[in-house]
Amino acid sequence: MSVETQTYSDRKSAEDRPARRMLAALKRYARNSRPVEFWRQFNAELRKLKLVYQRILIETRRNSRPGFDLQDGNGETVGRLEKIEVERGMVHLRGWTTKPVLRLHSGPIRRSIVPDQTRHDVNEVLGLRIDARTGFDINFPFRDDDLRIGFEGTDGPREYVFTAMTRMDRAYSNSSIFFYLAWVGIRNIPLLFRYFVLRDPLAASRLKDLYFTFERKPEVDLTAGILAGNPAQLAVDEEVFIILPVYNGFELLPEVLDRVERFTDGPFRLVIVEDCSTDARVRPWLRSWVAGRRSSVILIENEHNLGFIQAVNRGLVAAAGHHVVLLNSDAFVPEGWLPRLMAPIITDELVASATPMSNDAEIFSVPVMCRKAELRPGQVDHIDAVARNIDAAVLSVDAPTGVGFCMAMNKKFLGEIPTFDLTFGKGYGEEVDWCQKTRALGGRHVAVPNLFVEHRGGSSFGLEAKTRLVRSNGAIISRRYPDYDGDVQNFIATDPLLSARVLLAIAAVQRPDRPLPVYFAHDMGGGAEAYLQNRIKSEIETFDQGAVTIRERTGAGLYELEVHSAAGRTRVHTDDLGNLRNLLHTAGQLHLIYSCIVGSREPLKLATFMRELCRPGDRLSILIHDYFPLCPSYTLLDSNGKYCGVPSMDVCTNCLRTGNPNSAVANADIHEWRKVWGGVMTAADHIEVFSESSRRIVSKTYPAVAARIVVRPHRLRALPQRLTPPNTRTLTIGTLGNIGYQKGARALRDLAVVLPKDRSIRISVIGNFDYRFHHSAINVYGQYQLEDLAGIAAQQQIGCWLMPSIWPETFSYSIHEMLATGLPVFCFPLGAQAEAVTKADNGHILRAFPDQPDEILNEILTQMRPLSKSAA
Repeated sequence: MSVETQTYSDRKSAEDRPARRMLAALKRYARNSRPVEFWRQFNAELRKLKLVYQRILIETRRNSRPGFDLQDGNGETVGRLEKIEVERGMVHLRGWTTKPVLRLHSGPIRRSIVPDQTRHDVNEVLGLRIDARTGFDINFPFRDDDLRIGFEGTDGPREYVFTAMTRMDRAYSNSSIFFYLAWVGIRNIPLLFRYFVLRDPLAASRLKDLYFTFERKPEVDLTAGILAGNPAQLAVDEEVFIILPVYNGFELLPEVLDRVERFTDGPFRLVIVEDCSTDARVRPWLRSWVAGRRSSVILIENEHNLGFIQAVNRGLVAAAGHHVVLLNSDAFVPEGWLPRLMAPIITDELVASATPMSNDAEIFSVPVMCRKAELRPGQVDHIDAVARNIDAAVLSVDAPTGVGFCMAMNKKFLGEIPTFDLTFGKGYGEEVDWCQKTRALGGRHVAVPNLFVEHRGGSSFGLEAKTRLVRSNGAIISRRYPDYDGDVQNFIATDPLLSARVLLAIAAVQRPDRPLPVYFAHDMGGGAEAYLQNRIKSEIETFDQGAVTIRERTGAGLYELEVHSAAGRTRVHTDDLGNLRNLLHTAGQLHLIYSCIVGSREPLKLATFMRELCRPGDRLSILIHDYFPLCPSYTLLDSNGKYCGVPSMDVCTNCLRTGNPNSAVANADIHEWRKVWGGVMTAADHIEVFSESSRRIVSKTYPAVAARIVVRPHRLRALPQRLTPPNTRTLTIGTLGNIGYQKGARALRDLAVVLPKDRSIRISVIGNFDYRFHHSAINVYGQYQLEDLAGIAAQQQIGCWLMPSIWPETFSYSIHEMLATGLPVFCFPLGAQAEAVTKADNGHILRAFPDQPDEILNEILTQMRPLSKSAA
């Protein structure tokens, strides 16, 4: 008999009825486990469910509050909140004020409101200048906390406290939570049981799919339409002064200056301030370089080292009356950089500063915010080529500050604040101070998402000196501008640059000589996810290349794209696969890899998207961690819980039509399933399985792709040491791993029923066990670490192992761990587990079926008796 076509008779009993089976399982759980811990865990999950639903109510419920006046200490009205509206997790505030700044905070989130709109109606009534900016219109994250708005009054700080959720809203929230949870409980007791008690990840995904389909983030992260077809470039007509302070960094100077000279379009003047470098090569080389360029370059030489701030200030004095770009001597600009950097200032006189994206620029960093990333030589040009396609108008973003490594500064605000504050000593924090001062004057600080500039930070100061300066100067900023830290944290929390950051991250993690790996995966964890994370880690460490994963967030109606790099992860969500396609098609060659999407609401849609995403020249690979591409019942168990052997599709249709409980997709059409997945398999140039058994099963289902199937078993983890059989008359049959229904929990329970009553034979599960099938003869040890397995097995007096899995596993770490102990190992003739057991000297294939416990026990005892006699 082929190990792929074993069947066995299905025994029906009263205990198999779902309601009775569940009640019996609950009784066993309460009797044999730790009920106090169970109820504590159950209540914790219930609280989590309540918090989730409460958040859903906040994010989906819309309400408005009446506005109110803001009055100073003398009774003078200095502003008004005209609109207070909560929608989708944000509170929308609109109004006006004559104060230069209002402070808004809720819990840990703080933000400053600077009036940036002209309100002619208000200005006329108050007798203000007709073009005065008194209006504001902002959105603020809402967390059901009291909101506080404050300002500096004539008699000191004043503060108003109000809530965006009315008492009626709160009452509605609490009552609806109660009725909602009751409705969930009554309608889906079996599903809740599988989630709370059995920790079934598929049950969790189905709960989300049924009841939380409207659970979404306050806004979909990915901004649509960020890619411009033919991006127009604004010409720079007036001369811009580029200030480049230099202190050592000799090795970088030639490329830095060469890039400025070759890639700067439009009229400019370069002001180099040489700050008395200790490297004797720097000044002579600069003099030689400047000699032939005196008409466009000014070289200022400091007699003594003044530090970064004073060096910049000397350049700012020389550039008085002009727009300025402050450029570090370790910043590498790409082609056509200046017009893009200056565009916000040229088009809006209220823009005080503009900062590009970079690999090391705090809140403007790519691929991960606030983390430095190393770039390969010339990589800046590749990333910037992608950045140029971003429509800066769509991603026009205000930031709490600019970053001085490459920052454009508006001459209008330089006229008000002409230099940096010397309080900040050698440097760090001075540009934040300038930005906060100009912000108080109505200036805006914006990001330039369509420009990427490389920054090899830390050349001027050592790491220790930099850390010390950042800490001391940061304290000055906090004292001067109490709202600044909150503004930065709010920016980080909401990340309005996320769409640009992800797009540029995709460019940053790709190597020109290798396709970019793009994995399609689920969000339920488990073995396939552990394998995927190890594979991505290997990509990063071995090839200095990142990877991308695409997942469907189960129940949320969203797709998640995550970019993995050495710097960390950056993720974005969208409800439109077309947006993901546009992002990924900005990359070079792709290597699309199907890992596992069990749990997806629309697996056929994702499978079709996979094919559409694959362009000529791209690669497509399939990894067979389970049999989802073959059947919605991804373990190939039929509606009776038996391995089906991949029969004709007519049999499959009947199986799915009867409501196969093992199917991950309800009401699936097997003909459509095989058509779509067959197209994906045919399009794939590489299909990877982890056992010969899987190769035969996949080849039987899709004969046309048999020649492209490659068998590559998983690398084994460190295996346990060999064990000495215990010298005892009692036989303990060990089972390893987390044993659920598909792993043979029912077969193990049936075996426990027929064990001798004298307890001379017992069962020990080293791992977790499905409590629906608990029996007093089964001892459940719980979670284990591989390095502890030998000691645990000896303590449990394991005499032999049984692998009770009833589906043809694609690969089994557990079976190899059991075999490594040297003790006898038994399993059914199914899948990769039987394949491994057949090759081992201590392996034994059972002839009995999983529902024949007497025969199973007899076979085990028959094999164990000779071993007992030889040991004696």
